[in-house]
Amino acid sequence: MRRRVIILGSTGSIGTQTLDVIRAANARHDAASDSARQSLPFFEVVGLAAGNNTALLAAQAREWNVRTLACAGEPPAAHALPTGTRVYTGPDAASQLVHHVPCDTVVAAIVGSAGLAATLEAVEQGRTIALANKETLVAAGELVVQRAHARGSALLPVDSEHAALFQLLRTQGVPPTSPTDPVHTQLARVILTASGGPFRTWSRDQIEQATPAQAIKHPTWSMGAKVTIDSAGLMNKSLELIEAHWLFGIPADKLQAIVHPQSIVHAIAEWTDASATVQFAKPDMRLPIHRALHYRDAFAHTSEASCERVDWRTLARLDFEPPDESRFPAITFAHRVMHAQGTAGAIMNAANEEAVAAFMQGGLAFGAIARLVAAAMSDIAPTPVTSLADVHHAESLAREHVRRTLSR
Repeated sequence: MRRRVIILGSTGSIGTQTLDVIRAANARHDAASDSARQSLPFFEVVGLAAGNNTALLAAQAREWNVRTLACAGEPPAAHALPTGTRVYTGPDAASQLVHHVPCDTVVAAIVGSAGLAATLEAVEQGRTIALANKETLVAAGELVVQRAHARGSALLPVDSEHAALFQLLRTQGVPPTSPTDPVHTQLARVILTASGGPFRTWSRDQIEQATPAQAIKHPTWSMGAKVTIDSAGLMNKSLELIEAHWLFGIPADKLQAIVHPQSIVHAIAEWTDASATVQFAKPDMRLPIHRALHYRDAFAHTSEASCERVDWRTLARLDFEPPDESRFPAITFAHRVMHAQGTAGAIMNAANEEAVAAFMQGGLAFGAIARLVAAAMSDIAPTPVTSLADVHHAESLAREHVRRTLSR
């Protein structure tokens, strides 16, 4: 029951919460009786990858006695690390870590397209992947899914909505980790919920002029700046709809989003008999992380996830409303990408990353983000994806398109 884990993006929100989940799971294992311990997994962290937060990376390495690290920026000082630690550096550091360190599960939590190469390397190694990097499937879903099927690599969702859908489909007998299999014929529609972000009740003019400080004040979730800004414009939901398309093999016309500000319902599966099954849970990322790490025995151990339960006595109401496309045009991008296929997702995602970076630096109106992405999607024709080079080429075109537009 010993399971070796590599965490890509260990210093970010998902990475630190993954370590919280592992810490709690190992404590339960150690406290259990000898007989009970045989059925409880014990997690060994064998690799960590981070960007520029070297102080936290070094602290994590010391706590977990991790001897192999990857650092995209300047590595931690040797004296701050366990003796004999090897540190891979540079843009391919995370990929090198995954390639050289044997493990059972890779938690892919590097934000943005920067995590794509390392995640694809984990696929090629046939690893089980707890996928928190939605951009991987948005930019290269066709390639990643094909390679995962060929290599026997399981793609397990960590996003709350996809983890909820995984649970709903698994309960109904749908093979959620085999996108090449036909989707259950009784599945009529899948609905992913969106909190609506900080601008849910704002007018179009207010949203247009929103500042970075306003955009990162999410009313429900505690996330990194990039993800929070995506959520503020519902771009995050477009990314998640595309991810669901590739992760579960669900066609575009069966995927929708709905705004649900309480963030208690995470996914809805509607069936052809007009019934629906719904997953409820408190908005706590430790639960989907726990389910991904325990996916072989999730139903046996989910009750021990140390997450707060829904208090039904105080749940007075649940609100749902359709997303307003006039105020949040980014929500329309998902179906454009799913119908276009090829490099359309890579173009959308890279243009968005470039536009969000410009917005965070100041001087760019929030409303301009969606316009910059839409322009790149209109001006750059998608091409087939046969390799990672095709994805990178499309991303380069999209980033240059945004930079050129901004320079004008």
